[in-house]
Amino acid sequence: MPRARRTPVVWASIALAAATAAGCADDGAEQSDYVERLNGAQERLLADVNELSSGAGSVSSPGQASEVTGDLIGTVRSSAAEIEAIVPPAEVADSHAELAAVLRELDRELRAARRELTSGNPNEIAAAATEISDAGARSEREADRAIERINAELAD
Repeated sequence: MPRARRTPVVWASIALAAATAAGCADDGAEQSDYVERLNGAQERLLADVNELSSGAGSVSSPGQASEVTGDLIGTVRSSAAEIEAIVPPAEVADSHAELAAVLRELDRELRAARRELTSGNPNEIAAAATEISDAGARSEREADRAIERINAELAD
């Protein structure tokens, strides 16, 4: 039974982790197309985050961290929009919506952390890195749960 990959993404410079994917049994063209499109979205997100990670190691100031976080926000927003544009099979519609919501929530959390990075307040700047890391870890866990539900629902 083919299943989609679950691929964790670690944004090395600030320990951001995020993941998206989905999978199912090969029960028809609609499900196969859905899995292919969702895996494609996941692979693009992974590639984009890996590209950002390669440059994030040289971040040495809150301004640079804010810029990299801004790039990540754009990547997360783009991925969320791509996933939302995929029409899922009816049996996974709710779980698919939850997966997209995970990315939208990550976007909100990253935007809040970015505001802290540019606040000029040393305590807020320090807290921002932790908040970004926590948001990434939370989104990874929630995405994994949504993926597990999608897999189970499509396997039924």
